[in-house]
Amino acid sequence: MFQLHNKYPLLGKSKMNADVSRAYRLLRTKMNRVCQVNQKSFLITSVLKGEGKTMTAVNLGVAYALEGKRVVLVDANLTQPALHEVFSKSNRIGLSQILEQDHVLQSAIVETDIEHLMLLPAGKPMQHPSELLASKMMLDVIAQLKSSFDMILIDSSSAMKSTEPFILAGITDGVLLVVGTGKVKRHLLQQFKQHIEDVNGTIVGSVLNRATKSSWERSIMDHSQVIG
Repeated sequence: MFQLHNKYPLLGKSKMNADVSRAYRLLRTKMNRVCQVNQKSFLITSVLKGEGKTMTAVNLGVAYALEGKRVVLVDANLTQPALHEVFSKSNRIGLSQILEQDHVLQSAIVETDIEHLMLLPAGKPMQHPSELLASKMMLDVIAQLKSSFDMILIDSSSAMKSTEPFILAGITDGVLLVVGTGKVKRHLLQQFKQHIEDVNGTIVGSVLNRATKSSWERSIMDHSQVIG
């Protein structure tokens, strides 16, 4: 039986508000429009903790899976992992052990109860994961996932007190920025944008989370309206 962590209402598996459900499908549609065919790996991140990046990564992944795409959610938040909780899966083996070369990739990827949607948990939490995420092994992991999946969605730590999102931004095909309405100052968003550009990352769009329906639809994927 499917078990959903109550903290994360899931598209198609819980009593989600109709407007919210439609919003995730709209996000998928706009991602399809702006992204190139060969773009498969995307970092989902935010400036501050608690802006909704994990919820966005999960439900965007579900939206793509419902479309028939082969999707893998990767938990690269190696300090405070959460994706395994969403799907009630073990976090005993995951990305951290792969990067340390203690396990092979195939042994860490697990099925979810949603067809076409797989999960790569974070594995054992680490206090200082920057070196591992910047390693050649991480590049190899992304390359292997690209050969097996249509869409790789990577959940990371927030950017305010961590370098990991900027490391990942430099090795993925695009960054989707989640912004909590009224939660983060514009100058911090502009700093984030500059840091992404400094590592040759590409912001493919942004999501204004917890916004009114009209402002959400106007701002979705248009980071010029959110960041400036």
